[in-house]
Amino acid sequence: CIGAAAGSLLLFLTLGAEAVTVGGLGATAPFPGIGYGQAVLVEAIATFVLMLVIMGVAVDPRATPGFAGLMIGLTVAGMITMAGNITGSSINPARTFGPYLMDGLLGGANLWAYYPIYVIGPICGAVAAAFFYDRIAAA
Repeated sequence: CIGAAAGSLLLFLTLGAEAVTVGGLGATAPFPGIGYGQAVLVEAIATFVLMLVIMGVAVDPRATPGFAGLMIGLTVAGMITMAGNITGSSINPARTFGPYLMDGLLGGANLWAYYPIYVIGPICGAVAAAFFYDRIAAA
């Protein structure tokens, strides 16, 4: 969370006030017409897929070495492509925390009402993926 806040502050220092007023420092929020529950579900699904890949290529000792970074990066890109126009595709509570905090401190939009989406969805998705992977890896 500290790193995300520092990154948002550096973005503001680099780009100026328009980074807050126009871009919201990259803050994520559900797109118009997307309900709260729908947004939580999308974040959970995206994080589930990401965590499943992480478990398979970086955590599992049977994984082929040398490909984890590439596969995780491609998965993040895929999940951003899938969920970007639905929730902003945070898939990480810290990624949303930093811009929200700095937006608030620097006079930007107050989006904290959406923050539970970006905590509940990723945590549920990651925990479900870990249990799922544990079951399929044991089979």
